[in-house]
Amino acid sequence: MDQTLDYLHKAKRGQIAQGLKLGIPDLDSFIRFKRGQFNIIIGHANVGKTTVALYMMMLYTVKLGLKWWVFSIENSRNGLFRKLVEFYMCKPIQLMTDYEIEYAYDFVKKHFAIADAEKLYTYKDIIESIRIGYDLEKFDGCLIDPYNALTRDPVLLKNVGAH
Repeated sequence: MDQTLDYLHKAKRGQIAQGLKLGIPDLDSFIRFKRGQFNIIIGHANVGKTTVALYMMMLYTVKLGLKWWVFSIENSRNGLFRKLVEFYMCKPIQLMTDYEIEYAYDFVKKHFAIADAEKLYTYKDIIESIRIGYDLEKFDGCLIDPYNALTRDPVLLKNVGAH
């Protein structure tokens, strides 16, 4: 039997590994988290791509305890922490008690490593940071936001272009 037909039969029998579910059928039907996969979220500027990505990451963290490494040059570390704290507590920071802020901060700090956005990075810097970070503390996924904010290697640009 050829590989594709074999795959189709395995899929019918439920023998193909699925990504991690959140337990929300309307999301699980379309989005699953699979370790080792590379996903790209594209869209116009300022439409909420980062917000959606962080929200999904928080859902997987709360449900499954996943850990993340985040590089986001367009957002400050403090701003990212605020957004994640608000997602975790399901309310704006103005409505939280001091205890709730500190509790949520500890949770976010435990599950999200957020890179310094003050520095300019190349793709090589990002890969090296991921390697070092992973060796220090294993994480389940990364967010590089946005890809086009990485500085470009002039030698590589000369040979193959920007992307």
